[in-house]
Amino acid sequence: MQRHPDRLRKQWEKVEELLEHWLQERKELLVLYCNYGKNGNQAVHGDPQPRWVDARRFCQILVDYVSAGHFEVYDQLVREAQVANASIALAEELYPKIHETTQIALDLNDKYATEELWELHQADFPGDLSKLGEALSNRFEMEDRLISEMHSCHEPMTA
Repeated sequence: MQRHPDRLRKQWEKVEELLEHWLQERKELLVLYCNYGKNGNQAVHGDPQPRWVDARRFCQILVDYVSAGHFEVYDQLVREAQVANASIALAEELYPKIHETTQIALDLNDKYATEELWELHQADFPGDLSKLGEALSNRFEMEDRLISEMHSCHEPMTA
């Protein structure tokens, strides 16, 4: 497949804009996650225990973030690599591992999906949050590697 500089530039710009928004969501997710940890897993509002509304907001942002990765970002990174005639082997290697972290996030969301479930499982939240933190740390490393090797490496060709 022959490289098409204009197609590659347009695809790179599209992915760049998508990544900018997505990484902003990541930042928001991390801020909320760190607020729980910094406050001894207390609610952002300083209550002695996290509230369901705080957990719900956190879970919504978490699900938005992981969904955007799977349904938008990763596909665009692969398209960009294909336009650049680059290998997608890294994506094929990392996607199953990233999927595992997605399942941890979705399980947490499902466990606290309603106020009734929150009340039932609230004592588990700190442990579940810790498990999620490990998964997110691994996920972010893999995502950063994808961005670096499948997107950022093409930047000089767009100039």
